[in-house]
Amino acid sequence: MRIVLFDLLSTGHHIKYASYLIQYLIEQEDEVKFITWSPNKYIDDRINNILSNDKFSINYLCKDCECSSGVSQEIKLSEYEKRVYWGLKYCYKIADEWKADIVHHLYLDRSEISVYLSLLLSTGNHRWRFFATLFSPYFIHSREEKIGFYKILYHKTNVFTLKTMLKKRRLNGLFVHTNNIKQTLIRYFKDPTLKDQIFVIPDPVEQIPNVEQGLARSYLNLPQNKTMLLFIGGVTWSKGIDILLESLALIKQKDWFLVIAGEPYQIKEEQIKEYKNTISDPNSLIPHLHFIPEDMIKYYFSAADIVILPYRKYHKGTSGILQLAASAGKPVIASDVGEIGQIVRKNGLGILVESESPNSLADGIQYFLEKKENIIKETYYRAIRYAQNNDWRIMARKIREVYFLSKKKENG
Repeated sequence: MRIVLFDLLSTGHHIKYASYLIQYLIEQEDEVKFITWSPNKYIDDRINNILSNDKFSINYLCKDCECSSGVSQEIKLSEYEKRVYWGLKYCYKIADEWKADIVHHLYLDRSEISVYLSLLLSTGNHRWRFFATLFSPYFIHSREEKIGFYKILYHKTNVFTLKTMLKKRRLNGLFVHTNNIKQTLIRYFKDPTLKDQIFVIPDPVEQIPNVEQGLARSYLNLPQNKTMLLFIGGVTWSKGIDILLESLALIKQKDWFLVIAGEPYQIKEEQIKEYKNTISDPNSLIPHLHFIPEDMIKYYFSAADIVILPYRKYHKGTSGILQLAASAGKPVIASDVGEIGQIVRKNGLGILVESESPNSLADGIQYFLEKKENIIKETYYRAIRYAQNNDWRIMARKIREVYFLSKKKENG
């Protein structure tokens, strides 16, 4: 098969997700073109080893842009939607010229209107089938959520557009990461006939090589004889970094330290220093505020005793960091939100706390510090089992099976 993959964004889990699928498809002798916004260090770090394969190529919409980290953190939503529209139009052109079988938009969230317009206004007799992945049902809100009128209107328009694309078969298939998301969408659409167009695939987990904890801490120049808490990934408010920092002054236990590892998109080192002054031992807060290359990730997870996921209330999807923590066999302290709360609870992966509550998070950390040995021991095998059941190859295989069946139906 010939497959065009598109994701305007290329930081964090975006490029990881794309790289898993690219690698698997190439192994199956498929030909793949990946289209994204611009070259950057994340792409270099993830897929440089694939570039030499003659079955793969990458096209940039803005090859000469000065954009080192993609466009996921700073770009306005309206500009993002505009770029998605023109990016997909470019994808369709490439797919037509190349006689592709599949076009797959890897990150549908908040671009449904742009996608529908791009399909509606595209010309020509396309032979390819169109798929998309929805990471989060962000447009579905509980009564307790305080959502402004314009955001409600925008979200309702997006969900109506998504339903329309599925009903009219302009979108041949929608991939989601949990059965709960699928069932939620079916109830929200009020149309059970759409269930056959929604496919559940694992949120992919990558095996993390294990490094002996003492060696990992020595390599990172971290304390040896204290409990290590880890926050890793893009340092943003949406992931609750401020909630975590506020909770530190409330922890009564000693002999712990927190490592914050990742690029500081929405917090600066000066702000970290302000929080340091609020805790009894300022040296307990260790910032590594920089890009963490792939070959360094194993050291951070191996060094840690537990991983902190203090997401805000509006986060409704899964978490790539949760998946990595499971792969490393590490327990988590996570906000009880969205799919994260359900996954942690169902699989026994750690401690759940109230979202956006420094007090609740501090209580969760305190509880872990008191019960550390038991929690680590009880969680390890459950986490490893969960990770194995969500291996990235399972995700990629299921996606390819859907591609193949759709192509088979088209032919006959």
